Amino acid sequence: MDSIGSGAFYNCTNLQTVTIGQNVKTISYDAFHMCKNLVSINIPKSITEIGEMAFFGCTGLTSVTIPNSVKNIGEAAFRSCTKLEEVTIGTQVVILGKSVFNKCSSIKRVHWNAINYQQKKPNNDTNCFPFYSSRDSIASFTFGDSVEYIPEYLLKDFSAIH
Repeated sequence: MDSIGSGAFYNCTNLQTVTIGQNVKTISYDAFHMCKNLVSINIPKSITEIGEMAFFGCTGLTSVTIPNSVKNIGEAAFRSCTKLEEVTIGTQVVILGKSVFNKCSSIKRVHWNAINYQQKKPNNDTNCFPFYSSRDSIASFTFGDSVEYIPEYLLKDFSAIH
């Protein structure tokens, strides 16, 4: 198996833990959409893409680590993960779709390691900023040693950072 198909676990409300095999490369659109009791997801180093809304509404998730192998995270992939407190972005992430972490109002810590991130031009569209809706809750935003560029407006209007 090299991918988890679209909607494969859509609305599986009793799903709590997922361990993805080392041969899987893609987590497709809506794969775990609305798995409200999902508290743990192990994303292996084989994953290169996380599809749109893959984890939308997984309100039980408290942390997520995007491995260095991931290059593309689709639009709203983690939107409305309301208990998500900690996010680690791997070094190879190039694209974060709009609203990736929108309505994740509990994020407190972000570890940014992306070295080749290509931000979409914001044009005052705050949905282009990956953590904008968490700007009042994020207290710690750290950059990895390899980061040479901080994207435009990445921390626009953040008030909680110390």
